[in-house]
Amino acid sequence: MISRCHFRAKVLIPVSKAACVYRAPVPSQRHRKRLTQRDLLSKIQELESILDSHGIPFDGLGNSWIPSHWEEKLVRSQTQASPDSMSSVETAAGAETHPLPSVGDDWSQEVLLELEEQDGAAWLWSELPEILKTPPISHIRQPDEGVEEKRPTSTNTAPVTPSIFTLDHVSTPPGQLELHPDPKHVFRLWQAFADNVNPLTKIIHAPTLQEKIFGAAWTAESTAKPLEATIFAVYALGITSMKPTTCLDVFGENRLVLLNRYRTGALRALSSTNIFSTRDLEVLQALTLIIMIDPQSEFSTTAVALAMRTAHKMGLHRAAEDAHMPFFKQEMQVRLWWYIRGLNSRVRRGMGLLSTIDDLGDARLPMNVNDADLHPCMEKPPAVQHTAATEMVYCLMKYDLWSFVRRSSNFSGSLNPRERAAQLTTSTSVESVVKKKKVLEEVGRMLQDKYLAHLDPSIPLHQLSAALAGLTIHNQQFSMLHPRNQPQRGKHMSQADQDLVFESSVRLLELNHEVRNTSFSTNLVDHMVCRTQIDALVYMISELQRRANGHLVETAWTLLENVYSHHTMVLPWDQKFSAALTDLTLRAWETRAKGLGPEAETPKYIQTLQAGSEQLEDLAEQVTRVDVLQTGLMGDWTQDEPLDWTYWNDLLQL
Repeated sequence: MISRCHFRAKVLIPVSKAACVYRAPVPSQRHRKRLTQRDLLSKIQELESILDSHGIPFDGLGNSWIPSHWEEKLVRSQTQASPDSMSSVETAAGAETHPLPSVGDDWSQEVLLELEEQDGAAWLWSELPEILKTPPISHIRQPDEGVEEKRPTSTNTAPVTPSIFTLDHVSTPPGQLELHPDPKHVFRLWQAFADNVNPLTKIIHAPTLQEKIFGAAWTAESTAKPLEATIFAVYALGITSMKPTTCLDVFGENRLVLLNRYRTGALRALSSTNIFSTRDLEVLQALTLIIMIDPQSEFSTTAVALAMRTAHKMGLHRAAEDAHMPFFKQEMQVRLWWYIRGLNSRVRRGMGLLSTIDDLGDARLPMNVNDADLHPCMEKPPAVQHTAATEMVYCLMKYDLWSFVRRSSNFSGSLNPRERAAQLTTSTSVESVVKKKKVLEEVGRMLQDKYLAHLDPSIPLHQLSAALAGLTIHNQQFSMLHPRNQPQRGKHMSQADQDLVFESSVRLLELNHEVRNTSFSTNLVDHMVCRTQIDALVYMISELQRRANGHLVETAWTLLENVYSHHTMVLPWDQKFSAALTDLTLRAWETRAKGLGPEAETPKYIQTLQAGSEQLEDLAEQVTRVDVLQTGLMGDWTQDEPLDWTYWNDLLQL
């Protein structure tokens, strides 16, 4: 038999002369890296978040703590050493009921104490009744919201359902010419549109349209139908931006009467055009302006689809690629495309749909130039774009936010980056929290460098744009870092994160009040308001239970007084919710009163709440006794839809 163990110059050596000897390999000298306390804690939080995301309960494991005989000796020895103190026994009993994750004997006592301190604050929100964590309403109605104006008794002025199929417009009274305003009112209507509507849309060239409107005021009978539809839409939008009392004082007629008249004129003129086969930019502009009169109506929801398909048919989404198109025409098409894209985004979201990146096309952003820098005869773009804020600042900021999501490396490689962004917001893993903060930092830096640094708060449009930026940042920060979107529902939420969420809740309510009181058309800024207003209010009040002083605390109590003092007619929400919110407010006031001292005067709204709390006490007790088992059936305390990055989708709406 020949051995295969040795080869010497291709000569085989017999077994009898050589022996095979096995030598074990030298053990590796590498040592396993010892995990730090922070790594262990992060790993535990990650694993628990995975269990939670799959609906696997793990809180019940707290009752499976296996006692050791050493614990009894430890408690006995501590009791003997300090017979008058029961703190050690209470601590041991508490640890038995809710044991901390056991990861080894090298845990630092400082870390454990820090976590215990954080738990008490972070769980303020988590211990709220379910009706406060999942409010039945999303925002506070304004005192004048939902209050209808007195409708006129005349049958000729009764509101009609908008339609572009009014083919009987010639025989329908009143006649088209009778719908035009008195020439002396044309300037006032145009000025209202130019001041309150146009800065928020920028889909028309104001100097050019102004000249056409003033000329048509005296020759209405010979005005082309596309231009007439645009003019009537401008009149209607001017009316929507005015207060009812202003309409009566200036025009001597009811606001609804004027709005119905001008909208009817716009629809009649539009129906006389080839709306379904047109490739006329002016017709598409008129249709878009008519949609803006009431963007939430059923008519607008359907008409947006027509506008979107017409824009695609005209190639607006590829307008920037046409090198032979005159610059002025190209720029107006780019502006109109972005705005129609925003209207379509609003409608799709209302139907539970999200737009994909393909819907946007490769259209560039509109240029940062004023209308005065443009002329209908321009063949080439201006030599230099403005670096400071222009008339386009509000629209550009909205469009740039979506463009940021599209090109961000955090969401690249997806056909629907907004959906991917929404998933990030609701993710509760430790890694996702780090990524959320990174994204928030990038967005804040982009807004600061490109826009906020160039704004003048004394200019109304700049002030509104700054409010838009603030609402964007704080909406995202509030939603991303909220306890419901933290590992373990915020059980180990850091103090820094708690401070950020509290700040965002205060700023959201503050900016919401500012936007609601703007001089611009409320129809076109309604999408900007805080969609988590009630959620922010509840979180703010819950935090006031432990925050007694500070600038933000003072601002929070001022906002709370405004809510209760100026919204008394719109506060009787859901009774259970109202009772729970009242109880929470009074508990927060107890903390406030202790901080102010015994000489502090109780505000009138607090006195009112205290007087009525006895009547609501029984109902509030029912709210607080909600079965804990129901929490798993209530969507894990989430909203009906994520109020996350889809909010940026809404910024494109109007």
